[in-house]
Amino acid sequence: MDGGAAGVERHGLEVKGGHLRLVSVSGGRRALAVGDERAARRVRLTLTTPTLIRSGNATCLDPARLGIAVLQQAVVRTVSLYNAFFAPRDAKLPFVEADFRQVVLTGHRLFHYQLPRQSYRQGRWMDFDGVVGWLEWEGDVGPLIPWLRAAEVVHVGQKATFGLGRVELTID
Repeated sequence: MDGGAAGVERHGLEVKGGHLRLVSVSGGRRALAVGDERAARRVRLTLTTPTLIRSGNATCLDPARLGIAVLQQAVVRTVSLYNAFFAPRDAKLPFVEADFRQVVLTGHRLFHYQLPRQSYRQGRWMDFDGVVGWLEWEGDVGPLIPWLRAAEVVHVGQKATFGLGRVELTID
């Protein structure tokens, strides 16, 4: 099974009856060697666009709950997108529950951000609020790094398809 950009370029992508063609892939950063990532003891995840995670009917603003929710979203969105676009029909990934007990939230600097947006379809203004800033975890972070790397691509939280929930990973 071809995965990633090469697979999409070779086989195309079909969404709801429409065909898409990959024109280019850009970006990317120099990654640490795999051994270095496994030995990492601290990671910082920067929320660069408003990250919207709900707790009940309100935006989650509690750093401890938000931290766990961001880690869970990194796993859930990655598995969901892989199953939707890349997995063969008979080899979809099952529900994955990552264990976050090996890490502790040790620092954060979060800001509640309100982003008004005009919906031309609905003819009204809508508020997209969320959290920007950073969260930092220490402990055995090595197993979480692949999920957080994926979150850099797929984003986390609600409204990720609008560009919200963009994150950047820094490894110490």
